[in-house]
This record gives sequence, structure tokens and C-alpha cells, in this order.
Amino acid sequence: MTNKALIKIIGILAIISLATILLNLLSYNEIIDYVYVYSSNIFSLLGLYLLFYNSSIRQTIFWRILNVCIAILLVGAWMKIIHLPTADIVVTIALSSISITYIMRFIKKEKKSHLDILKLFWILSAFIIANLIFLHIVTKDFIIISRTLFCITLLDFCLIEYNIIKLSQKTIDQ
Repeated sequence: MTNKALIKIIGILAIISLATILLNLLSYNEIIDYVYVYSSNIFSLLGLYLLFYNSSIRQTIFWRILNVCIAILLVGAWMKIIHLPTADIVVTIALSSISITYIMRFIKKEKKSHLDILKLFWILSAFIIANLIFLHIVTKDFIIISRTLFCITLLDFCLIEYNIIKLSQKTIDQ
């Protein structure tokens, strides 16, 4: 699937999500709430795919390090499910390692755009808040901070891609 098609689908899902939020503010409806949950989750998954598919991190050693960290995180989640006592430590180490790896990658990157800065803030907020929620220091309500940063980052990326697509179409037409 091309970026153009994904951007259109993400845009439609964003509109559906916003509309269901507004409808739920007017009067709560369980069906509308389900539509919101599914549309926002699909929006997030497609957005993550779009951001990582187009990311330059996949060509670096940091991608392999992140894969190891994610594998450790999955093992920690499995340990948490079966109630092993060291699960909290494993998950905390994995989440912290992901944040540290992304910071190292950001520092090492030569050209930094505003999108790179947005991605850094989003990654840091997501993993710091996930750690704090996991350790029961803050409530799940704080996840709205990382979700908002994700939406801003994704919107910025989509606008940049949309402008690139429009420019390439203009050059083809001329």
C-alpha cells in the first residue's frame, strides 16, 4: 500500500474518531464508543506503520537494538501475565532501553528536522508514561499526553508527505 493511500485511510479514521468523540460528548452511546475505540486503534496502528516504514532508523544499528529491546519487553509482558516476581524489572528495563536507544539515535543523527524532534518527544513521553503507569505512579489518564503527541507527529508527517506528493504530481504534469 502506498503512502498516499495510507494517508487517505488515516485521514478518514481521524475524522471518524473526532466525530465519535463529539457525539459522545453530546450523549454517550455504547455503539459510538466502540466505533471510537476501533477507529482510533486502527488509526494508531496504521500511523505507527507509516512512521516506521518511512523511517531512516531501519537502516541503522539502532533498529537491531530496538528489536532486542522490544523482544525483552514482550518477554517481560509474558512474565507479567504468568505473575513472575521479576516481571516488573524486566519491563522497566525494556521500556527504559527503548527510550535510551532512541535518544542515542537522535543525538547521532546529523540532520534533525522538526519531525525528528516531534518523534523524540512522542517516543519519550510514550515510554516514560508507560513506565510510570506500569509502576503505578500515575493513572492511565496520563496516556492522553503521548497520544496527543503521536497525533501531532502523525499529522505533521502526513502533511509533509502530502506536500511531497503534490509537488511530484505538479512536476509530472509539467
